[in-house]
Amino acid sequence: MRIEARTELGRAVALGNRLQVRAVPKRSAEKYEREFERMWQSGNLDPLRPGDKFNTYYFRRASFFAGAYHKIAEALRPLLEAARDPSNIEIEAGRRALLERKTVLDRIEPIMALEVPGDLSVPPAKRPPSRWHQMNHPGGKRCEGSKKHVLGALPRDWDKTLWEVAKAEQWDKLEPLAVHLLTPVRAEELVAGGGSGGMLLEMNQAGHLLITFAPAKSQEGLYGTKSTTFTLDPKVVGGPALFLAQRCLADDGPRVVSTVSKDAVRNALKRLGKRALPEIKVEITPNVLRNQKIADLKATFGRGAEVPAGAGHGTDRTRAKYGAVQHGRKLEGYVSITAARPPRCENVQRGDQLSKARKGLGKKRE
Repeated sequence: MRIEARTELGRAVALGNRLQVRAVPKRSAEKYEREFERMWQSGNLDPLRPGDKFNTYYFRRASFFAGAYHKIAEALRPLLEAARDPSNIEIEAGRRALLERKTVLDRIEPIMALEVPGDLSVPPAKRPPSRWHQMNHPGGKRCEGSKKHVLGALPRDWDKTLWEVAKAEQWDKLEPLAVHLLTPVRAEELVAGGGSGGMLLEMNQAGHLLITFAPAKSQEGLYGTKSTTFTLDPKVVGGPALFLAQRCLADDGPRVVSTVSKDAVRNALKRLGKRALPEIKVEITPNVLRNQKIADLKATFGRGAEVPAGAGHGTDRTRAKYGAVQHGRKLEGYVSITAARPPRCENVQRGDQLSKARKGLGKKRE
């Protein structure tokens, strides 16, 4: 039995070494744990199922890697005891434990052969295509249910109406709403104690309002922009920008805007939307506000680093998944958008190269 234990120990160590553990927010870790348990109980650990959308596949994939790591860690403990303690080798309980752990490894190992963990030192945009892409999009187009598609059903100045109603009601979440109306932040980036920890508000000597946040999906700075800063002229932007600037001046220093729960803000925002825009069937959520603001940034800044930097993205390839430029409005008073880690503008570079090539071809024909 000692030889068997050492064999299974070697398998467990080899599989565990292939998994690169990364820190994730507590809420995400809990979701991964629940999903992996469902996968384990269903008997199907393969993240790729027929009919699943891209986002579902990647959620199941992340859940598998997180859950497999913990399962392997559980398997290592009794195997180490069986391999190191000769007095327990012949115990029947040890035999049953060894068989159980062997079953765990037998289930995880084949999926690890299909789903090769990505190298965290390589940016996502540089990694090979996922199995979902290799299977020719078996679950349909990604983001078909994205909030970007509802913007066309909203009035042109719907967010201005939302703000005016909230302020007239003296809504108790005016500061989070103001931040959502000015920047394309995610709801979780406002949660105190989360990956971002809230939004930092400051006034500079020029009288500009600075809004700084850390993207929630940056994985402690490994991805995205690390941090993004919007510099606004509150006198020009008006509305929510002027409201936040006045709060900063009242504090005579930096101010942090945060929330206790993103669900509480989301649900309250839905109710506010129904009161402010009763004729609209679209549910107003933080993601609707995020898509609208990205569409506005596209209409204002066009191509370049400002849009992905504002959205907290590490590359401009992601911008197409959010609000379409035709639904955007040109913004006034947005002085700058800067990122601690500038996004890679690969699509812009390819577009410029293609444009130059076409111009060169045109000249040759002349």
